[in-house]
Amino acid sequence: MAGQSLRRIQLSIERAGRDWVERTGRSFIAFRIGYCQHAPGNIPGPHMDHGVWGQQMWRVTDLCQGMERAVMAHDVRFAILNLMSDNPGMRWDIEATRRVIGYRRKMVMWP
Repeated sequence: MAGQSLRRIQLSIERAGRDWVERTGRSFIAFRIGYCQHAPGNIPGPHMDHGVWGQQMWRVTDLCQGMERAVMAHDVRFAILNLMSDNPGMRWDIEATRRVIGYRRKMVMWP
């Protein structure tokens, strides 16, 4: 059930972001980044409790580049974007992330 709670929180933040844009005229970019570890290097492996899919997310280098691109982005009022590394077999589409903020994945991670 933790996944359902996380999804509810995620949707609430995204909706609050949209409302904030409408009220203030400022921009808001939300990233769907998947699994965040509290381990140096964020290296995927069997220690992750979400199985292989949880290992197909991102590396720190790509996360930092995505955040920097979001801060530097122009003419983006509101966006919800996937932010993942270049992981073979990944099921998350990042074409919108590439198009909207110019994100280019650099790291490849096999689980």
